[in-house]
Amino acid sequence: MMDAEITLSDFDGCGISSHQLRTCVLPAFERLEINTIEDVQRFAGDKDLQQIAEHVHQVPVVLVEAIVNKFRINSLDRIIDLVTEMLVKRYKDYIQVKSVQPQSDEECDHDIEAAVVKRISTRLYIITLSFLMFATFCLVYRKIWEESIEEEKLAADFAKEAAPYVHAFAKCDENSIHHQKYFRLGDSPEGYLCMRDRYGRLNNKLQEMVNALWFAHELDRTLILDWEIARVYDYIMWQNVFPHAKYRVAIVPTQHNKRLCSDGAKIDSKSELYPFMFSSSGRKALKQRLHKNNTMYLGVDAYHFFRMEADYSTMRGFYANLWPAKLITEKAERFIEKYFGDSPYMAVHLRDLEGSCSARMKRSHYKSTTCSPEKNTTLEILKQVGLFQDKMVPIFVASDFQKQRARHSYMDDNGYFYRGNCSVHLHECAMIDFEIVSRSNFFIGVFASSASRTMARTREFRRVRKGIFYPSILHWDKSKNPTLEDYETFSEFDRDFLKIK
Repeated sequence: MMDAEITLSDFDGCGISSHQLRTCVLPAFERLEINTIEDVQRFAGDKDLQQIAEHVHQVPVVLVEAIVNKFRINSLDRIIDLVTEMLVKRYKDYIQVKSVQPQSDEECDHDIEAAVVKRISTRLYIITLSFLMFATFCLVYRKIWEESIEEEKLAADFAKEAAPYVHAFAKCDENSIHHQKYFRLGDSPEGYLCMRDRYGRLNNKLQEMVNALWFAHELDRTLILDWEIARVYDYIMWQNVFPHAKYRVAIVPTQHNKRLCSDGAKIDSKSELYPFMFSSSGRKALKQRLHKNNTMYLGVDAYHFFRMEADYSTMRGFYANLWPAKLITEKAERFIEKYFGDSPYMAVHLRDLEGSCSARMKRSHYKSTTCSPEKNTTLEILKQVGLFQDKMVPIFVASDFQKQRARHSYMDDNGYFYRGNCSVHLHECAMIDFEIVSRSNFFIGVFASSASRTMARTREFRRVRKGIFYPSILHWDKSKNPTLEDYETFSEFDRDFLKIK
C-alpha cells in the first residue's frame, strides 16, 4: 500500500501559514519529489536537501527550520517505535498465532507452547536490535558532539583581544575624506574573496559580511559584497575599518566578477584548504599558497562566515562605520527630530521569526515573552534595572508585525511607530526602524534575532546620540533579578557572542 500524499493538515503545528505552504513550500517539495510523510521525514534529516530547498528553490530558512523541528526523528522513543513497527510488519506472520483446530489436548498444548515461544523469541529479537541501534545512535551522537566542541575551540581563535580601534581620519571631514580615499584606491593585487551561496536574510548576511571582511583583509584581498548588503549600506565607509589598507577593502558585485568567483577556487568543509582558516599561521600559509598559484578569485561558503567571529577591533571598527544609505539616514533623522528632538527616548524590538522564536526560546530555557515583550513586560524590565522610574520616556517600537497583541500594547500616547513613506521590498522600512533604534538612549531587543544584535552593537560602537546613554538588553530572566550593572556593555548573551573579555 502506497503512502498518502502530503496535505496542508500534515504541517499543523509548524507555525507556517497555509499561504506560505501553497506558494512556497509545497511547490518546492514537488520539484524535489517530496510527496509523502516519509519523504518529508527524510528531508528533515538531510541537510544537503535542506540546503537545496533554501538556495535553489528559495524556501526561507525559518520555514525549513520549522519543518525540520516538526518532522525530524530526534528522540529514542520515536526511533524504537519506528523500528518496532517495521519489524512487526516484517515478521507479523511469525508473531500471529494461527487459529488451528487441535485434534487432541496434547496437540493443543504443543501448538500453544510453540506459539508462545515464537512470540517471545521475536520480541527478544526486537529488543536486542533496538538496543544495538540505540548504542549506535549514542556513539554517532558522541562523535558529532566531539566534532562540535573541536569546531568551537577552533573558532575561538577568531576572538582575540585587540588593540583599541583608532579612527585614521577622526579629525577630518569623513563625508569627503573616506570617499576620496576609496575612489583613489584600486582593487587588491592579491585578488578577490567572495561568499558562495547564501545563509539567511539581511542581518545574517551582515554578520557574515563583517567576518568575511576581516578574513579578506587577513589574506590582503578585496571582498566582493553581497548585492543586497551593498544596496542598503554605505559600504565605502568600511574602508575606515582598515584605514592603512592600500587597496579597496570591498567592492560591489557585478555579473563579471560573480561569474569569475563562481569559477574560481573554493573553500568548503571538504576542501583541503579549510583547516587553514582557523589559525594565524594557517591564514599566512593560505595567503602564500594562493599567491604562489596566482589564484585571483577565492570563494568561501557563506555558512562558515556565519559561524566564525572576527577579532574585536574589526567588530568595533565595522559597527562604528555601519551606516545605511543616505536616504534612510535622512528619514530616520527627520522622524527623531519631529517626535523626540534632543530629549531621551528608548526603543523596543518585537520579533517573532515567522513563529519560530518561541520554540528557540524554549530550547534555551527562556519564556516565549522574550521574543516580543508587551509593554507591561518592558515596564517590569525597567523597574528591575532601575531606569526611568521618576519620569517615563517615549518608547519607539520596531516590529515585524507578526505579534499584533504585543504591538498594540504600545499604542498609547507614549508609543511611537514609523509611519512614513518607505519601500518594504528594498528593506527601507526595516532599515529606518533599525536606524531610529540605533540612536536611542536605551534598547530592549530579542537575542534570538540577528537584527537586534546588529542594533545593539551599532548603538554601542557608534554612540551618535547625545546625552545619557544606557546599554542594550537582549535577554532577561526574572529569577536572576538583573541590575543595570549586569549589562555594562551588552547583555550576557551578547558579551559571550562577541567573546568580549
